[in-house]
Amino acid sequence: MELYIWQDDETGRRMLQLLTAAARRGVIVRLLLDGVDSHRFVENLLTDFKQAGGYFSWFQSLDPRRLRFFMNLRNHRKLQIIDGTIAFVGGMNIGREYEGTDPSLGSWRDVQVEMHGSIAAELQEVFADDWFFATVEKISDPVFFPVPVAPALPPAHIILGGPDRRNEPLSKSIVSLLNGTHARVWIATGYFVPDDVVLTALELAASRGVDERLLISEKNEHSWLGPVGRSYYDQLWATGVRIFEYSAGIHHAKLRWPMITGP
Repeated sequence: MELYIWQDDETGRRMLQLLTAAARRGVIVRLLLDGVDSHRFVENLLTDFKQAGGYFSWFQSLDPRRLRFFMNLRNHRKLQIIDGTIAFVGGMNIGREYEGTDPSLGSWRDVQVEMHGSIAAELQEVFADDWFFATVEKISDPVFFPVPVAPALPPAHIILGGPDRRNEPLSKSIVSLLNGTHARVWIATGYFVPDDVVLTALELAASRGVDERLLISEKNEHSWLGPVGRSYYDQLWATGVRIFEYSAGIHHAKLRWPMITGP
């Protein structure tokens, strides 16, 4: 499991108990957390987990004595890979807010996708690379990388982002989808602060007559992001983009539905 946020609350503790029970059964369990946004997750909570045989590491520690300490080098991935054949990926972290039980945040909407086949093996390689960066332990035993018995289901393609990836592949993939769309593109996001390239692609798609809709969370954990995102609304409205705000709570999902052709 690789996560950006693991809260020290009833949800986080319950999940840790389940992982500890799995480790006691002989399951090899590795947990990799971002050292900045999971800082509330005190490491002494992991005593039972480690004694049961579980492995834990921070992606980056907040300890400035570490030679690789960088406050801005974060791990925002949310990956769960089981037996190298099943994977979950999306926007879900571990905390009561993701269950929608935090009254201060209200109804929380998010998405986590279950993947099978070769895509799970590829995501496990992503985890292995991050684990090596954090621990210098190389996960290479073939037992961890079973030969997929089926292609990726549903069909999918992994695009990695980060400072170790040149030429901003995530941004380019979004622009490529927008530029190739001729029917509709619907986008849901909890945070809307587009760069100039993405903003231009959004405007061009709408100018071509594409049914373009943005679903943006009215509020999020960062109160200043809402006004920043709204500063782009007039520019997008002028080209025909339809913008909706989710107001029942926080919409944390990041989804894009491009329709190249068809109704």
